[in-house]
Amino acid sequence: MRISVDRSQVLAYRVKAHGLDRRGRRVDDLALLDLGVQDTPSGSAYLALSARLERAPEPSDSYALIWSLRGAPHYHRGTDLKRLAAQLYPVSDVDAFKRLFDVSPGLKKRGWTGLDAFATAVETMRSVVTKPMSKGEASAAVTSELPREFSVDCRVCKARHVREQTFRLSTLPAGLELEPGTSPPVLRPRKRRGTVTKRAAGAADLVDTYLRLNGPAGPDEVAWFFQTSTSIARAIMPDDLAEIDVDGRTAWLPEDRVRALRNAKAIRGVRLLPQSDGFTRVADRELMVPRKDDRDALYRTLGSPGGALVDGEIVGTWRAKTDRHRLAITVTPFRRMPKARRADLDGEAARVASARGFDDVAVVVARP
Repeated sequence: MRISVDRSQVLAYRVKAHGLDRRGRRVDDLALLDLGVQDTPSGSAYLALSARLERAPEPSDSYALIWSLRGAPHYHRGTDLKRLAAQLYPVSDVDAFKRLFDVSPGLKKRGWTGLDAFATAVETMRSVVTKPMSKGEASAAVTSELPREFSVDCRVCKARHVREQTFRLSTLPAGLELEPGTSPPVLRPRKRRGTVTKRAAGAADLVDTYLRLNGPAGPDEVAWFFQTSTSIARAIMPDDLAEIDVDGRTAWLPEDRVRALRNAKAIRGVRLLPQSDGFTRVADRELMVPRKDDRDALYRTLGSPGGALVDGEIVGTWRAKTDRHRLAITVTPFRRMPKARRADLDGEAARVASARGFDDVAVVVARP
């Protein structure tokens, strides 16, 4: 099956798939949790969930904070973690070295295979972190146990420590989680963590989940999201995909989602999405935000702003700062924002303020 759609249809589909039509009443209703909700910076995950629910979510201990996708902190369902560890485990030596990009050249020179290196890091992390430990304590302990080629002399720390990505990616299969609200981060063993994860299983299922949320998409986008190579992404693409023409570009979507793509309608209203929101953190940024100047404003290397979603389109950026006892939100539209949406913007800003613990909010719409 092959159908043709345009960019606006894809965005309408993704908005609904991400729950931004705000029909979900509970966190567990959100398909976004199937991939996890990124929490960069701390507190972003709560804003992402609040943008999708009728009411702000209640605190729950059924979710765990994990260094998972791309080594970034994400909240996941506790019941998903064992399966997720196997789904994210490297599928080959090449895949392992691609993910351990910060250490792979030195390991290759010394004869390590990618999977052996990854397994060694995981086993060491498991054996060392047996109680809550700060990141610095855990890093020092793991560094002392690993072969020297796993670490680097750090000018900032003025010490030798295990490479950052190796450290982060080994925590999930080792059965570790982050203690929420800690800075510096505190690592701790998960309750009922079971045995250490030693092999990959179900990678195609995780790619299927990605495509259901962020499709139609192709191997290049999958590779970026899972931090692997395009050839590996192509090999783990699931079966039963429909080929979709998106403005002349070939992409794929699970066949059972084609009707949803065809029938998707743009939402009306405003959503203020945090900077690490799963809706905008995708590889096909030209599709999300076509104009280069607009993309440069939204996707900054450091200190990215949030995205202002209006009637199903990212139309600007927003930032917040504390002004005494209230939150001050500045929205910078790419072009003039419709006056009809100003009341919606004020309401959405009040929602963000409440999620951050403020009763009062001031909103400024800057000149484009």
